[in-house]
Amino acid sequence: MTSFRQTLMSFFSNLRRAFGGQEASDGRLQFRSQPPMPEFDDDAPLPGTLLTEAESLRATEWLRLSLTKFGYPVSAFVPGHFAAYARIYHPFVDPGSRTLGDPERHTWKTVVGRQLPETPHDAADIAMRGAPTGQAPTGCAPRHLVEALAAALATQTTTPKDCCFAVWEGFGDLQFSPRHRPTLRLPQRAYHVFAGELARVAEASGYSTISFSYRSPNLWWPADHAWCVATEIDHAWTYVAGSRACVDSLLSDARLEAAETSADAAW
Repeated sequence: MTSFRQTLMSFFSNLRRAFGGQEASDGRLQFRSQPPMPEFDDDAPLPGTLLTEAESLRATEWLRLSLTKFGYPVSAFVPGHFAAYARIYHPFVDPGSRTLGDPERHTWKTVVGRQLPETPHDAADIAMRGAPTGQAPTGCAPRHLVEALAAALATQTTTPKDCCFAVWEGFGDLQFSPRHRPTLRLPQRAYHVFAGELARVAEASGYSTISFSYRSPNLWWPADHAWCVATEIDHAWTYVAGSRACVDSLLSDARLEAAETSADAAW
């Protein structure tokens, strides 16, 4: 019969292998010191992206001056001077297919019918609890939607290689240098700001440290201010403000479930 001492020694031997310890000649465990934490290169692009920290607040000044309210109306989230506005719905995702390469998605019209909600409160409730087929992601636009938007918006700016991307400071899975602090402060929100090419916005895991996840920017715009995209952290939809031609192109894009709205609308 195995003695208690043998059982105990076997337990500690397994513990040593599990945690990288070394057994001394007298049987005592000696654990190696932990490897040092990796150092960040403050000048390097974010891991998983090719976006770098914005060097100046100058690129954000127009938003700071435009977005002076919070909550309502639409112009609290995108500047109110644009000619046209669109609301892009985030599709509902079947929870049973989230881990698959191509998750099953459902449009808002499929879930709620032709009568879409009239207020953002009703829409938020539907996004969270209104569909047995799952939830519509809130605060983050899905990667496939971001890819479609980026492709469409690239033709609506003269500066597709010079864009800014702002991410809300409060997400727990963000990846950025420890010295990087929120630089764009708007009513009730603060954002980390990055710069890069529009084509890179949907690459890798976005701003998430989780390799199999994706986190979109919450605000993005080109240097020529031809349009502005906003995904508020409490919304299951994304606003796009731009020229009449820009918004018309989104409303007719089969990849997007879009509805026209206005700067003064509740949502």
